[in-house]
Amino acid sequence: MTDAKATRENIETAFVTHLTQQAKPGDVVVFHFSGCGSRVSWGESPGKMQNSLVPADDVLPLLANRAVNDILEETLLLLMRSLATENAIAILDTSYTYPGFPKNGNFRIRSRPRPTIGEPRLAELTFAQDLRSRPNLRPDAAVLAAGANSALAAEQEWNGFTAGLFTYALTQTLWWATPASSFSVSFSRVAGNGYSKLAGLSQQPQILNHDLTTAPAVNFSNLILNSPASDGAVTAVEEGGKTVQLWLGGLSPGVLECCGGSVFAVDSSGGARLLLRGRTGLSAKAQVVDGFDRTDGQLTVGELVREEIRVLPRNIGLTVALDSGLERIERVDATSAFSTLPQVSAVGSEQLADCRFGRVPETTLAETVSPHEPALSQRRYGLFSLAQMLIPDTEGDGGEAVKVAVQRLTPQLKALQAGKLLRLTVNEGSSRLKVRAVSGNSRTASAGRGAARAGAGRR
Repeated sequence: MTDAKATRENIETAFVTHLTQQAKPGDVVVFHFSGCGSRVSWGESPGKMQNSLVPADDVLPLLANRAVNDILEETLLLLMRSLATENAIAILDTSYTYPGFPKNGNFRIRSRPRPTIGEPRLAELTFAQDLRSRPNLRPDAAVLAAGANSALAAEQEWNGFTAGLFTYALTQTLWWATPASSFSVSFSRVAGNGYSKLAGLSQQPQILNHDLTTAPAVNFSNLILNSPASDGAVTAVEEGGKTVQLWLGGLSPGVLECCGGSVFAVDSSGGARLLLRGRTGLSAKAQVVDGFDRTDGQLTVGELVREEIRVLPRNIGLTVALDSGLERIERVDATSAFSTLPQVSAVGSEQLADCRFGRVPETTLAETVSPHEPALSQRRYGLFSLAQMLIPDTEGDGGEAVKVAVQRLTPQLKALQAGKLLRLTVNEGSSRLKVRAVSGNSRTASAGRGAARAGAGRR
């Protein structure tokens, strides 16, 4: 696996000296790239553009020297097809086309943040040609993509970590999957995950073949998950087994932010209970509190944990980001107005928030406002999603003062806070109820864990 911290040389060397030599028929190989992509000109045909992956040692293309240090997407997929196993899968959480802006609200676009004027290095083209000439290329490889070829992918910075929306959704879904779940079923759940919808980018994850056109012929039955569903795992044991370090990739960002004091269970360790004491990003420290019954007397690294008691703060407020397009006096007035509302706080446009407050764009107003009206009187304020999509029924009248707009939006703010509280009670990954859902049309039944919301509680 690799991520955006890997250099081009490290990525290609990992294939040539590690995977190519060690992968055997039947092995499962997963390559994960989570970072920026780009579009570069094909060396022999400048008018033809190719998708590329931008490594950590990115080189700024110049008019005098257009060569970039990118890895062509075609090169990567040729490397996947050159492996001896038929189960090679590339996970690409990236996008290639620069839309003209690096961010969409609180979300950063995962493409090189500048117009493309680059072209591949000669060594890259030669390496790709060598791969194409190999006689043992497999006919197919699977690609799990964040979206269609022209779609935008995004990432978000949470408290203590940054992750691509597709990567986070896929990670959480796989941690929640039951042993009976096939990979294709789990992936369909990723497509329905709300993170990409929050970004307002219409991200629709897809399973594609090596030419990125149709579904691959790769047999996903070898990827059935055999471990029980969980919310994370033990990564370190400290203080003679009294405390442990946890990695909690199975929790949603909202729950992760509020779960201080929650209790996790380690089913494989005689019912051990772990009390969460602190967290940094996805890593947390927990104290072993009770129910511990092990002959060796200590937990071990790799043991899976699941949420058992969810502890939420008594007062959970709503955080509103003030859009950067507001003038200084507008931000001052908005900050003052929001401070008068209980459990509502205003923060800067770059900070983590639940929604955004700003002006309704002029393009939206053009249909309803006369062009002869003074610019100031045309200003209207509303609430927006984190991707700057106007929330329905929050747009005010033209010429409305900021403080008046904030007071007008009080009912909508309360509704957004209620929705936040409701999402924090969702515990599909924690429920252990053995339930069965029956379809009225086909009368077929399927077992599941989360059809009823139970398991983790609230103290």
